[in-house]
Amino acid sequence: MTYSRAKLVVILGPTASGKTTAAIRLANKINGAIVSADSRQVYTGMDIGTAKPNLDQMDADDKSGKGQVPHHILLPDKINGIKHYLINIRRPNEEMSLTEWQAAAYQTIDTIIDQHMTPILAGGTMLYVDSVVRAYNIPAVPKDDERRSKLAAQTVEELYKQLIKVDPKAALFVQANHARRIIRALEVIEATGRPFSEMRKKGECLYEVEMYGLFPGWETLRDNITTRVQQMLDIGLVEEKQKLIDKYGIGLPLLKTINYYQVPDKNEMIRRNMKYARRQMSWWRGREEIKWFKTAEEMLETYDAGIAPATVG
Repeated sequence: MTYSRAKLVVILGPTASGKTTAAIRLANKINGAIVSADSRQVYTGMDIGTAKPNLDQMDADDKSGKGQVPHHILLPDKINGIKHYLINIRRPNEEMSLTEWQAAAYQTIDTIIDQHMTPILAGGTMLYVDSVVRAYNIPAVPKDDERRSKLAAQTVEELYKQLIKVDPKAALFVQANHARRIIRALEVIEATGRPFSEMRKKGECLYEVEMYGLFPGWETLRDNITTRVQQMLDIGLVEEKQKLIDKYGIGLPLLKTINYYQVPDKNEMIRRNMKYARRQMSWWRGREEIKWFKTAEEMLETYDAGIAPATVG
């Protein structure tokens, strides 16, 4: 039996737009399970700074050891009664490439379908979402540890300038503050002699995809981001960062990513989150297959009702 055209629901949107809440509510409605499309929630110990669903939301019988020790990709966290996949599956010093994540996503989506449930791909990492819905054919390039060490010694700003120079198109979709991803793009370019931006070859999607976007408007989004940043600081982001430094060293590339790099500068955290949100919305602008909503309530009310995509700005 084949599931090549089974249904896949996608919930995307900029940071702090309410994707997780919407996904949980929809999963309850349609007997769904959630596959996280967040490039940093795959790592243990990075909970506050990535706005990972927290232990208070996790089922009581599902808390033991979760968030600290990586578990198998097919072993989900269960939060508010809903299965969540691809969270806490790697340690922060164990890189997960886009190719690896895509393979894991396919495996978990097919597992959910085999369980006669509806997979919901939810997250804001643009490349992760598109690697599935646009079926990217990504070349597998071996890691070069020596070259990587030299690149890792540079600042994220220096790395991004290199990427702009050798592949300006790739600089449009590789996060400017994500050192590890920039390094990987530079490695692929050097190993293949081809622009990284040309390697995202699209194939035929394996699923029948329904795409829903959440965007509350810029003013509301800024308020959401401001509230989230304050909450991160209040519940221990500074301490979480220090634990990561103590365990993995100050040179951990993920410490150069958004929130961890700027903490405890609240205003800078807000600014960088807003900048990232604008990049996310630019990525999705003009995608007619995405149906846009301001709130989770709107999305749930009109779910599967055949509405026309809204215009977002």
